[in-house]
Amino acid sequence: MHSLLLKLIVALMIVSQVQSTLRASFGEACDKGVRCDSRSSLSCSDGICQCIKPNEMTFDNTTRKCVVFSSERCSYTAVEILETAQEKRWTEKLECVENAICNNDGYCGCKSEFFENTDGFCVPKRSFGGNCTSDGECRLDKKLLCIDGKCACNKTEATFDPFHNECAALAGSDCMKYNRCVINAYCPRRQGYSYTANICTCRPQFKQSKHGLCLINYGGSCHPESSPCSEVWACINGKCQCHFQDHQFFNTTLGKCSSYVRGPCLENISFNDKDEDVVSFTCVENAECKADHGVHECRCKDGFIENKRMCNIAHGQPCAGQLCDEAANLICKNGRCSCPDFQIYDNSISKCRGLVGSKCILKENNFCIDGAACDSYRGLATGEGVCRCISASVTGPNRKCNSNGPNGNSAKLEVSESVPDLDAIVDNNVESFETTLVFENSLNITEILSPV
Repeated sequence: MHSLLLKLIVALMIVSQVQSTLRASFGEACDKGVRCDSRSSLSCSDGICQCIKPNEMTFDNTTRKCVVFSSERCSYTAVEILETAQEKRWTEKLECVENAICNNDGYCGCKSEFFENTDGFCVPKRSFGGNCTSDGECRLDKKLLCIDGKCACNKTEATFDPFHNECAALAGSDCMKYNRCVINAYCPRRQGYSYTANICTCRPQFKQSKHGLCLINYGGSCHPESSPCSEVWACINGKCQCHFQDHQFFNTTLGKCSSYVRGPCLENISFNDKDEDVVSFTCVENAECKADHGVHECRCKDGFIENKRMCNIAHGQPCAGQLCDEAANLICKNGRCSCPDFQIYDNSISKCRGLVGSKCILKENNFCIDGAACDSYRGLATGEGVCRCISASVTGPNRKCNSNGPNGNSAKLEVSESVPDLDAIVDNNVESFETTLVFENSLNITEILSPV
């Protein structure tokens, strides 16, 4: 009997001890006899166990502890006064919400791939196309920014690369700000060329497009959808070529297509039957883009004239060794585009015409001045001849054919030396003589003449 009573007393003591060590958890009732679990950062408030700082903490059902919201204080310095009146200090840290850490400044902060929402929790940052209200909500490691409420790339310098799920620097942009360049481009400095600027550069056989992409270059194999050409080229018969082959040529100096005179210089061009863009083309040398009733074409600049869809220097203009109008038979003489000796410029047809005594080609019509024709020399079949007045006209003092007689008033002649007989020039092969003709008719031009 005594032994049984002793066992009962011991059991009651154990139960009492267990009850004294048990602590109430979050949301459970508490009083002086039932204490809250302080190890979970709980305290008794109005008879219920709550987080010690309910406005800054929340109870985590997984860890069964109160944790601190993001941006709230998580580190405290505790001070204890010892019996010796000395202070004992130590740092006490509280746990942060999931995906946050207690930073060195003593506050909880979200990890790099997470951002703080309005409730103080850390949620994953948005990927490309995700909704956002600020840049911090987007994946900065992917170089995304919040643009118009969506996580996107900075269009002025990057585009989204779906293969690597991040923004890639456009060709011509700073590549050190991004992890990679667009496809078919490379970053010279990252590849060890320290002397090269940090600019994404298209690889050989690729050309930088207007939108900063590296597309197939001129002459490369292409496909309208899978391997498109740059907008300055067209995919024709599987090759990147000039858009308007009848009006353009590949300019090897510029590395682009140039338009001939009367060729297009500004056009709306469709790409892959989907997108349309305005593309400009350079004109041939000495030509410029001009609009005429909404059509933009290359036209020769002032002082130049079209010849074989190129621009030559016009008559009377400074030449400095440049190409004068070949169609008019002009040459660069004394620094200006002029007719050769024994020829005069006819404004009505924009060509040089042969004066009497000038060499000519028998099959070339309208070369000799009015009233003259190309006559074969002594009937020889050489294909060449000299300009002679036809029977109805006589040679005037200005080497023009004057039907009014040799003293007609169509021109005035100033001669520095006497003009030799034409037959003497041809038969005796006179090597040099000089005459200066000053015409006061509608042509209004001065020519220095030499022998045929």
